Amino acid sequence: MGLLKSTQSAAYESAPLLAFQLTAVQQLQERWKRETVFSDKAPNTVILAMVLEPRFRKLKCLSPDEVLHVQTKVQTMALEERRKMDVQQHGSCSVTSTDTTATESTPRATLLDSLLGSDGEEEDGAGEGGDIQTQVRNEVLSYFGEKSLAKEETPLLGWKANNDRYPMLARLAKSYLCIPATSTPSERLFSAAGNIASKKRGSLSQEHVDMLTFLHCNAKCLDKGSSGRHVSWPVAFYTTPTKK
Repeated sequence: MGLLKSTQSAAYESAPLLAFQLTAVQQLQERWKRETVFSDKAPNTVILAMVLEPRFRKLKCLSPDEVLHVQTKVQTMALEERRKMDVQQHGSCSVTSTDTTATESTPRATLLDSLLGSDGEEEDGAGEGGDIQTQVRNEVLSYFGEKSLAKEETPLLGWKANNDRYPMLARLAKSYLCIPATSTPSERLFSAAGNIASKKRGSLSQEHVDMLTFLHCNAKCLDKGSSGRHVSWPVAFYTTPTKK
């Protein structure tokens, strides 16, 4: 969207440049209209990923009305995530009881409840649900009210530091920010595996290929240990096993 705005704001005088500007704007709008226009019926994956990216949470590329719709959508998703978490926490605890035990454990309605037409358990449940909605709403509003991270900072480290402050949004961020933006990493992985499992190294077992590919792709993280010294890996990871 920044490229589109810069193209639209550019001022040209000659006819060829104006024609080029018009064509470029039309092609950019056609290319990104599905990804950059919020719709209740569309998945809005790009916009939601941009919202959960702390460096771009302000959504400057959208109109104020669209930003409000996006915030409402995020709040609804966070509330659903909270309910899923509650189900996962309480679903593992199975309660087995007979009808007699359930009847005895159920408190009887008092005369005052009968006269006023109130039920204490329903009111407690409604109050708890209201508290959950309030917590999620405050979490979303607090997140959007914060200042965006600097472009040089890492968003994953930002979420790691704010995981306790925004627990529901952090769960959503794990689902959206793990999506690869391009297929380049996977293509590099296949290329590295192809170079390792060559014809001259046909005796490599599947385990050795997996380990060598892992070491190759994570060499930057594994070159140095915690003490800053070079880590020497076992020779078995590099040598080709002989056929028996």
